[in-house]
Amino acid sequence: MIKSLHIGQGICFGEHEIIGVFSGTGFNKKFAEKMKGERKARNESEKQKSMVLVEKNSKLLLYFSRINAGSLIKRAAE
Repeated sequence: MIKSLHIGQGICFGEHEIIGVFSGTGFNKKFAEKMKGERKARNESEKQKSMVLVEKNSKLLLYFSRINAGSLIKRAAE
């Protein structure tokens, strides 16, 4: 069970907020562009390796992380 997940840059989410952790490749890039267009993307960075989809205050938001998706998933499992 995830209690909280730190995705870098001082950003943490509780287990109840996290919907999914995704790599930044292929179809996911198209999804990220759509979220950016809808102004639902946060903390963009040149070195983003993964994305975390969360629900905060009944809104879907996409956060970016410099940590790869596999490492974030391992953190969540600890």
